Amino acid sequence: LADAQPEPDAAFHAAWVRALLEEALDRVQSICSVRGQAEHFTLFAGRYLSTTGDPPSWKTLGATYGLEEKTARSRADTAGQHFRGVLRELIRREVETEQDVDQELATLLALM
Repeated sequence: LADAQPEPDAAFHAAWVRALLEEALDRVQSICSVRGQAEHFTLFAGRYLSTTGDPPSWKTLGATYGLEEKTARSRADTAGQHFRGVLRELIRREVETEQDVDQELATLLALM
């Protein structure tokens, strides 16, 4: 019976991670929209949220918007900075200390 316990815990944690990431992405999309950076979010999503095997290259993503590879990466990095900040903020609401935030982030990254 004790062996059955980790499975519900794992399912709960996976659901929590999905909800957390969805909320973070929604907030980042909002931040980017308000700041006139919708393209930044689209580039970020195109590179990091791709579900079709290997993500497209920066050259390919940039070409979609008439941007050079370096510019496309820079704009996606801006959205990535927003994402990291929002994610830290959301995790901070759930834990007690800054060290706990770092631990949760490390755990989350290990699952990806």
